[in-house]
Amino acid sequence: MMKKYFLAIIAAMLLAMPALAQTKKGKTLEVSFNYQKQAGPGSNQYAVWIENEKGEVVKTLFVTQLDGVTGATPQANGKQTFTWDFTDLQGKKVKDGKYCVKVEATLYQASSIVYTGSFSSKDKAGSVTLTSKLSEPDEAHKDMITDVKAVIK
Repeated sequence: MMKKYFLAIIAAMLLAMPALAQTKKGKTLEVSFNYQKQAGPGSNQYAVWIENEKGEVVKTLFVTQLDGVTGATPQANGKQTFTWDFTDLQGKKVKDGKYCVKVEATLYQASSIVYTGSFSSKDKAGSVTLTSKLSEPDEAHKDMITDVKAVIK
């Protein structure tokens, strides 16, 4: 009888472990958008980063890099996803407070678009409202990044 009771406790603990691991994993912010590679010089550049309420960069999630081999053009079309784990540049958990996610894309030379969304580290899971600001209209390249989303998980 005691053995069955002990085995039942062990089984319950094993079943609860995935939930415990998920809780310890912590909150994340997932930023995603559809990317379509564009033709022409000065296009296809984008960056994703987080700022604190003072406008200081907390963490860069992605920025296109220029090198002599691959250039600065991202190679893969389709959905791009970047995740912030609420840590700073040194990997330390950030303080509770207000933050801003930014996605900036150079559509073509001087034409760029910036998506911005504010949220609190205390916000529950859900979508972050994003607004966009276009520097110069560029009909030919306007679809470089579309369907930009930020979701707290």
